[in-house]
Order: sequence, then C-alpha cells, then structure tokens
Amino acid sequence: MIFVLLHLVVGWDSPVKVRHQSGLISPVRMEKDALKKRPVLAKHGGIAEENLKGVVISADAARLEHFQSEWPKGIPLEVSRGTQPKDLALYENLFSWKYHFYEWANHFPRRFSDPGAKLVAAAHHKALESVAEKPDGWYMIFEDDASLSMDMHRFASRIQPDAKYIDLNPISKEGPGCHDPTVPGFSEYAKCRSCYGQVGYALKPSTAREVMDNVFPLSEPIDIAICRYFLGQGEHSGNYLSLDDSVVQGPFESLKHARDDVLKTQVSLLPHVPDIILMVGWLSFVLVNVWLWRRDQNVKDANNRYLRLRLSAHVNQI
Repeated sequence: MIFVLLHLVVGWDSPVKVRHQSGLISPVRMEKDALKKRPVLAKHGGIAEENLKGVVISADAARLEHFQSEWPKGIPLEVSRGTQPKDLALYENLFSWKYHFYEWANHFPRRFSDPGAKLVAAAHHKALESVAEKPDGWYMIFEDDASLSMDMHRFASRIQPDAKYIDLNPISKEGPGCHDPTVPGFSEYAKCRSCYGQVGYALKPSTAREVMDNVFPLSEPIDIAICRYFLGQGEHSGNYLSLDDSVVQGPFESLKHARDDVLKTQVSLLPHVPDIILMVGWLSFVLVNVWLWRRDQNVKDANNRYLRLRLSAHVNQI
C-alpha cells in the first residue's frame, strides 16, 4: 500500500529512484557523478624499502657526522662532497647571464654577491649528475644540515606508480591545498605556490637528467629554479610533496651565509665594471644626447628663420 501511494504521489518507478525538479535521478548515478568530480588519484603502488638510496651533500665534517647518526641502518648512503670555493670558477657555466642580473637586482643597493648560493647550486648539480648515471631506482638527495623525520618503510610503501619527483621539505612550501593529501602521505606539488630551500628531495635518475637539461644553466637560485620548474608542470604530472615523512633544516648555522660573509664581492650590472662608472657613463650619454638634440633644434630654428626672411624679401619685391 505504501509503495502504491508513493507511486501515485511522486512517480515511484523503483526503490532506487527519487524525484528531483529536473526529473528522476538515481542515487547510484548521483554517487557516480560525485566520484567523477573528485580528484583523480594514482593507484596505490609503493616500492620495496631496499630500492631506496640516499645521497648527502656535505662540505663540513661535523654536519656529516650528525646526519649519519640520524640515517637509518640498512639504507645505502653515498656522500657527495660539496663544492669548494677555490673550484667555483669551474662551475660558472652552470649560471646564465640572467643569474648575474638576478643577483645584481636582488642585492641592490647593497650590491654584494652570494657565492654561497653558487656553491650550493654547484654541489646539487654534482649530486644530480651522479644520480643521473645510476641504475633505475629512487634516490634521496639531502643537504648535510637536514634533520630527518622519516619512516623509510612507510615512505617507500607510499610512493605512487606515476611519481617521478618528491619534495621532502613541506615546511618550506606554501599555498592553498599545498598540505592537503591527495594520496596517503603525499600532496600534489603543483598546489604549492611558493617554496624555498632544497634541503631534501627524492627522484629517479631520469628525473635527475630532466632537471639538468631543463633547469641549468640557472637564472635564479637553485631552490627557486627547481620549484618553478616542477610547479610549471601542473597537477597529475608525477610530482609530489611528502607530508608525513619529511626533513627540516637542522640545528646548524647556515654554511651558505657563512661563506657569503667570507667570500662576498661587489656585484655590478656589467661584470668587472663598477656601477658608479656605469652610472657616470650612462649620465654622460644622456647629457650628450640632450645637447645634440638641442643643437639640432637650434639649427632647425635658424633654418626656419632664414627661410621666413627669404620669403618675406621675395614678397616685398613682388
């Protein structure tokens, strides 16, 4: 009797349909439509823990010792020696003319270079170059002042089949949805809008080659350049931010800034040409051009006056 009344009042056709203003909609169909609107997630995959390998960039014995004390046993760890100041000239090809302009513009009017940032970039390039030549697998690159907070077994088990790059430093990434997991333990890297620091990240050898081919030569510091590159690839491109298993900057003074204080030099818009000379030259150029313009104007005015006089004299003769 109840089903008959429902059929007469609301047009009940079956136990799985309800009346809607636009017609009959099945709850099953509604659920399917809702699923379609959810973000597409990669199927849960994971790798074996023994397929993880670590690379630590180190230029300081105390930092390296602290890092090794936190490193989990059973995971291979390779030490990539940091770039020494005396060798920096060998890596100038890693920096484009845009990097020089960036360095000048971002330090005006202080106008001192950041050799520490160049040393860091060169050291990361060495580590990436080493990983690019290795067999397929997952390699985690760390700076030696990184403090680990990682369960390697859990991290390995959560790596998605489509993953190619995983940033391990979520505290330095910001943006709407940046820290909202799209799969267990990871968020889409493209949801971040600002980032700094390259203290730890994981990638495949193919991704290391991709970074070397597309990010270098640098036009800005390496952490910003790598961030921009992977953000630019958009969502569902295999780039993730690790939320649970992560690293942070350890309890050490910034070696980069320490090197800056010792090695800093004045930077000018044109290499080896002090800005004061450039400014004097530019001002002289402007003044000379103004003088030439005024001279040309005076000559034109004199010619016009002469033509008017000739015309006036001709009219008087007539």
